[in-house]
Amino acid sequence: PLLGLLPCPPTRWDALGELTPAAPRDFLAVVTAPPSLSPTAEREWLERNREWLMDELGEHGALHFKGFRLPATSAGLRDFCSALPLVPCADPLASVGVRSLLSAPDGVYEAVNAESLSKTFIG
Repeated sequence: PLLGLLPCPPTRWDALGELTPAAPRDFLAVVTAPPSLSPTAEREWLERNREWLMDELGEHGALHFKGFRLPATSAGLRDFCSALPLVPCADPLASVGVRSLLSAPDGVYEAVNAESLSKTFIG
């Protein structure tokens, strides 16, 4: 594995080699940080709401976390994700250099190698 990270799970394809269609659903659920929480309290909130958040992820396919301070750094993002049952994995596009690995221990990649998105992180 690249830098100790496990490979990401493979995409599921159907028998004809096409992406397996999913039932129609909203693609993204927005999760807004409770007001005035410290990063430590945010992690505790994530742990208390883990089951609900994973249900939302399963229903929608993606979560957009807004207003959280904990993931402002690479280590904070790793801590944020570890409060949920999320495991870092190697970027499947790592071999073509689309994104830079910012923190191998935390499994954090730059979104893309573009100045306009240099402060956007993917974990």
